[in-house]
Order: sequence, then structure tokens, then C-alpha cells
Amino acid sequence: MKKFLIIAAILSVLIMLLVLTTNSRRMTMGGGDIWIYRNIEELSSQATDIVRVEVLGSRVRRISTALPPSSFREREIVTIHRLRVIEVFKGSEESGSVMEVMQPGRINRRQTENYGLYDFATGEDLILFMYSFDYDRLPAVLLTLHQAVYRVVSSDDGSVEIENYSEFNNFTLTMQDLERIADEYFGRYP
Repeated sequence: MKKFLIIAAILSVLIMLLVLTTNSRRMTMGGGDIWIYRNIEELSSQATDIVRVEVLGSRVRRISTALPPSSFREREIVTIHRLRVIEVFKGSEESGSVMEVMQPGRINRRQTENYGLYDFATGEDLILFMYSFDYDRLPAVLLTLHQAVYRVVSSDDGSVEIENYSEFNNFTLTMQDLERIADEYFGRYP
């Protein structure tokens, strides 16, 4: 049994390395598909919205995730985070507006099976890579596990550093990257 677990662990690492050394790939973990991107350019090209936000709060609720024309109404537990938009690098959100992003949720400290659930604290300053639905009823979702959230740390002198929110993210994101993305999307950095 111990040999089987070791072999399974080695195979998992090899598959992850294979995925990371090729173009973005879909991978199945825990019954769900996740996307792993090779670089910031791939990640930003797939995001409908890239924003800097302040976390205003979170709530847990059940929502219907079925989209028309489906008549099947599946209800899922999600955590919905309310966010104030500070800066927009890509997408249709506006600075100062309040938006929502959802993740698989929690009830009584239990969570649905999810390998990338983030616990956002009220007041946190974050950069999010998201996918927004054309269908207004659903909040936006984070684009991918581990690579879609960055923490903004401001120092006393006014300078800003961007840190990976997930220990599994090997990307380095800079303000210059975000300004370049905004330049490409808006034609100039707003």
C-alpha cells in the first residue's frame, strides 16, 4: 500500500510538471476541472476582468447555477464576496463601483470540495483575474485556482508591492505588467 501511495504521488507530480511545461491545460482534480496557465500573458488573455479591489465583506448562500435555456435548477452553496473596485486593468467594471465574485462556499466552517478556496478578509487590497458572465444573475468567478489572486501591499512611502496570494502560484506579477495589460486593453493606461 505504501508503494502504491508513493507511485501515485510521483505520477501526480509528473502530470503537474507536464501541464506546467506545455500551454495552458485543463486538469481534473477532485471531480472538477481547473486551468493552469504558463504565464501572465495567457492568464490575462483569458480573463474578462482584471481589477484591483478592496474586500467589503462576504456572505454564504445557495444559488441556482443553471443558465437558460436549461430547465434543471441546481442549487449550490457559494461564498459571495462584495468588493469595491479601486482600479480597472481590463474589463467593463468602473473604479468606485461595487461588484461581487463567488467561490464554492461554506456553511458552519464546512466547505464544498475545492482545492483553491480563498478566505478574503474585509479590508484586503487584492488584484483579481476573473471571468464575468454575460448573464447578470451570477456574480463573477475567479479565473483559475492559485493563479488568479494577488495581494497588494502598500508601504509607508506610498510604494506598492504585489504578492502571490497562493503559495502554489509561481508567477510574479508587477504593476508594470498590469499597466501593460491596461495599455493593450484600453489603448492606454487610464
